[in-house]
Amino acid sequence: MSDYLSPAFAAFLDDCRHWAEWSRQQKKQKKEEKQMTLTIEVAPEKEAILRQKAAQRGQSLNDYVRLVVEHDADDQGTTAAPMGAEKAAAARLAAVRSIGAYDTRAAAGLPPLSDADLSRESIYEGRGL
Repeated sequence: MSDYLSPAFAAFLDDCRHWAEWSRQQKKQKKEEKQMTLTIEVAPEKEAILRQKAAQRGQSLNDYVRLVVEHDADDQGTTAAPMGAEKAAAARLAAVRSIGAYDTRAAAGLPPLSDADLSRESIYEGRGL
């Protein structure tokens, strides 16, 4: 089935795999490190902005704030991923979620197409190509 993926979509999937692996490593590292708990008071309008940014990244508010704090505290840029790269990966994942409607067959209750249905031969059958 991977033969049918466009190079751009295959690259996107590769980015998602790298992002997932990075995320797993961060969670593992987080469990291994000593934790510090913070309680902060934030104005309601600032909290709303933080919640919106976390939602745009597909993260909980706690995870988003933790990432921002870790990134700010990291002089060398080694603890957290660069915010730009992470933001780009999160945007790609959000785009995939929003494209969820591409599977209109499933939404209509139809079975998925088989590999034979998607083959070059079946697509160009009867066209003389």
